[in-house]
Amino acid sequence: MKKAGKRLMSDSERAEKQPKTQKEKKTKKRPIRLVFSGLLCAGFICLAWAGYLHLTNNVIAPPDTRPDGPHNIVDQPPLDDGVTELPSDSEGRPVTPAGRREGVYTIILAGTDMDDVHTDVLMVAALDTKNKKLDVLSIPRDTQVAVKRANKKINGAWGVGMNARKGNKSEREAGAIQQLRAELKTVIGFVPDAYAVVDLKGFKKLVDAMGGVEFDVPQNMRYSDPVQDLYINLKKGRQVLDGDKAMQLVRFRRYNEGDMKRVEVQQAFLTAVFKQLLSVKHIFKLPEFAAIAQENLRTDLGLGQMIWFGQELMKLEGGDIVFHTLPGDPYAYYRSLNYVLVYRDEALKLINGTINPFTKQITEENVNISHLRDDGK
Repeated sequence: MKKAGKRLMSDSERAEKQPKTQKEKKTKKRPIRLVFSGLLCAGFICLAWAGYLHLTNNVIAPPDTRPDGPHNIVDQPPLDDGVTELPSDSEGRPVTPAGRREGVYTIILAGTDMDDVHTDVLMVAALDTKNKKLDVLSIPRDTQVAVKRANKKINGAWGVGMNARKGNKSEREAGAIQQLRAELKTVIGFVPDAYAVVDLKGFKKLVDAMGGVEFDVPQNMRYSDPVQDLYINLKKGRQVLDGDKAMQLVRFRRYNEGDMKRVEVQQAFLTAVFKQLLSVKHIFKLPEFAAIAQENLRTDLGLGQMIWFGQELMKLEGGDIVFHTLPGDPYAYYRSLNYVLVYRDEALKLINGTINPFTKQITEENVNISHLRDDGK
């Protein structure tokens, strides 16, 4: 049965949601069902590909899923993620491997910084096409991972993998995604099926193409770092953010509540992006969004698979899309660096209830949660 909610919800919003009356529960489907595809990374889903349907001969099919179940992982660098071929039927169509939940697909959504060294945004999305649900789990960039390097933040995995390989750009990017997959697996217990990564330039272009995004900035934001060419100056309050201001919003980190607040703001902004992209006025901009995606998106998904994803996303209502944040202590310090230390038991419960694509539960044996801190707690 469809949920009554027509809006995207974070964990806190869902907890506050009041029961609806029978009259309020009677919602109408959107009158327009265009082939709308979305994968907006940098923590943002929904890049449109519909305008390219008539330009491609790709088969519209679900993406490959990884048949290997959750298992232990060794330390970096670099790490083998154990990827194997997806089983196919006699006609070459993907089939759900044994041990997988039918119709569930997972994807890494990441956004890199200006230097393409760190992932400023990192999420894992699980699309359940059978039950019509999309769960998105945010991984705080300061999450501590069990690696040998001095800086143990998961946002450094991309740069480590990039520098671990020599060769051309595509070869180095392959090393980056391999390292990110491996370190992410230590935290969530499995390797997602696919990835989509976008840089800040592409993110800014998309927001500008949308005509800006209306958003309620939670506080005054001021910060400057000439080394990163980063200058943030936003006033508190509701306003329309263009691409540059939106970039300032998602990169701002100086919250009293730590990195968890940053994740909360990113999720709220993503909610606003979703609402605006799904509005009728943006339907005719889909080819423009597609061009931006084609130029700035790095993914192992084919165009046909993206279109297939879009078709499935269009079947969702707002309340079917739920955001979560990996639970942890955001105030831990180790060797003068601030970390988020994952609460293992709470994290496993959340992962198994949302993004786990396997029929078996992911257990503590499948993860390698790091808890290094200087205060002895």
